[in-house]
Amino acid sequence: MAAPPPPAPDAAPSSPRVERRRERARQRLVAAARELIAERGVEATTLRDVTARADVGFASLYHHFSDKDALVAAVFAEALEAVAAVAIGVAKDLDDAAEAVAVAHRWFIRLAHADPPLARLVVQLDGVDALFARQLAHHARPVFERGIAEGRLAIDDLDTMLAFTMGGTLGVLRSALAGELDEDVGRRSATVLLRAAGVPQAEARAIAARPLPGIAGIPAAG
Repeated sequence: MAAPPPPAPDAAPSSPRVERRRERARQRLVAAARELIAERGVEATTLRDVTARADVGFASLYHHFSDKDALVAAVFAEALEAVAAVAIGVAKDLDDAAEAVAVAHRWFIRLAHADPPLARLVVQLDGVDALFARQLAHHARPVFERGIAEGRLAIDDLDTMLAFTMGGTLGVLRSALAGELDEDVGRRSATVLLRAAGVPQAEARAIAARPLPGIAGIPAAG
């Protein structure tokens, strides 16, 4: 059999064309893994399943990820950014820090009804719950710090409050996704969260009941 021809100059490892092709393959792998994890869970998702759905050669996967854990971490990172863009991004410009906390929490819970595949992905990532909580806390911390500095929130231990917020939010999301809680749970759980942050009960209820700022393509109920 004749030897294969040498690679063309633009197919060199450092060429922009090769890099674009590799990035597209990586994106397909992450997208396929995200779909499968949302459908089956982390444990039941195999690397061969991922490469088959992504239509990427099995050996090629290792050009992008050292193992399954690295792939799951990449899926997790993208899911986190998607959640943060919705839950934190829509709230960060609100003048009232207490309302910002409530809105971020309510949008997160709203994923159970507005984007079930993304919500399922989040709840399936059981093995990285602690990592998820820490990274999401990174986005939420400035909002809480602003509320404390302005005297809007009464929090003595911010780290514990963040852990409580992340753990509680994930728990409510799981229950909402399982159909155990109705779509109004976002308002109710936001009231609980604000009460824990030192907001008086009547005011916490009023803040949690304010209209939820909308995001294009996603209904703002909940």
